[in-house]
Amino acid sequence: MVERIPTETIRGDSIRILTTHACQERCDFCHNEGADDYLHTPIDISETVDFCKKARDEFGLTVAHLTGGEPTLHPQVVELVEALNQADFSVQMTTNGDLNPELLDEILSAGIDSVNFSLHAITPDGFRRTQALGGLSQKPEYYEFLMRRKKSNIESARQVTRVKLNTVVISEEITGDVIDFALDNNIPMRLMRNLNAVEESDRIIDKLLSERGLRPIKEQEAAGDSGGSGTVFGFEMEGQESDIKVKKFGAVYLESICNGCPLKDTPRCRERFYGMRIGVNPETLQNEVRLCIDRDDQEVVVDPGKIFQGKHYQALKDNYGSREK
Repeated sequence: MVERIPTETIRGDSIRILTTHACQERCDFCHNEGADDYLHTPIDISETVDFCKKARDEFGLTVAHLTGGEPTLHPQVVELVEALNQADFSVQMTTNGDLNPELLDEILSAGIDSVNFSLHAITPDGFRRTQALGGLSQKPEYYEFLMRRKKSNIESARQVTRVKLNTVVISEEITGDVIDFALDNNIPMRLMRNLNAVEESDRIIDKLLSERGLRPIKEQEAAGDSGGSGTVFGFEMEGQESDIKVKKFGAVYLESICNGCPLKDTPRCRERFYGMRIGVNPETLQNEVRLCIDRDDQEVVVDPGKIFQGKHYQALKDNYGSREK
């Protein structure tokens, strides 16, 4: 008889804030939040925080998650973290870790609650082969410096706040090295399939985790948005701790945009409904909310005010429910 593992439901609770599309690295597996503009357009922090507060009141979304591109490149990132912290949000950020330690200290002091480091390789050669695309420096000593700084920033952040590693599966060798780094240093890890090679990613994940004595211990199903789904792995031997989750996009859709969409239930629908992303349109310099990374029409890229009226409002209410008291 196949042993059944427990299942729990993970309700989505975050608003994603797209700070900039710019990034120092060029990973061919990155969707860059569905756009390719690399300007640091000014952020209206007051308007952004007000939108987040209203989304919290209406949908119970208590986490503000800064994304990009690379959010630490935006000159207002510290001010934005501080403003969200003062508005009583749990402030999180995903970063590639390639930032000056002084800036990291400022971000930590501003009140960041959690930092996800996108670490897809742990050796200089692994980085060169996966992320140093598009004309990044080809000098070996640069890659060595970069990896030392990433590791140092991870360790510095761990002394102050919660840290996780986000790792897209690249190859048995490169991804295996990152898994070993996470296990050796007891750092929580989220493994993600390469959306350009899903079946190969699954094969590599199964092989690498099995070889290290890790087995599925819990399934997590998403609710509200698709971000919470995945399988949590632990060691077969008792007394050993592990925090590795293999992320999957749950079958969560938003009625107002997904019903009738030709991408639905096809490989081109990469994230289902992953939640709301607010960011600045570089042409209009106005905030807009994106509800899907795979489309750019007016149904999925909307004025922030339209989120709280009409079909989007009702669909979001249906997904997230009323605000939890």
